[in-house]
Amino acid sequence: MMYLLLADVEVYLHGVINLKQKRMVLKSYKDHMKKRHDLIIREERFLDKWQHTGLVMATLADNKDFLLKTFKDAVDFLLAHYDVDIIEENCEIAEI
Repeated sequence: MMYLLLADVEVYLHGVINLKQKRMVLKSYKDHMKKRHDLIIREERFLDKWQHTGLVMATLADNKDFLLKTFKDAVDFLLAHYDVDIIEENCEIAEI
């Protein structure tokens, strides 16, 4: 049995002064999460805002607990390595 993690995280990025800098920060984070957890991340909301972003995350696994840990690790890494605040986070796991 496989499970799908779908998550939505709204983030405020401190110190970002333009869209180019925002894209650089997000690319760094997305690349790291892809390598570390095989987690796909896309920016889906607030595309024209400098310091605000809405990220959608997705991955597959055969264990729900592993998916929850993956999501927690992704959020914890974001908070630990970037100057950000998490405004809202939602995580759902669906059986497929």
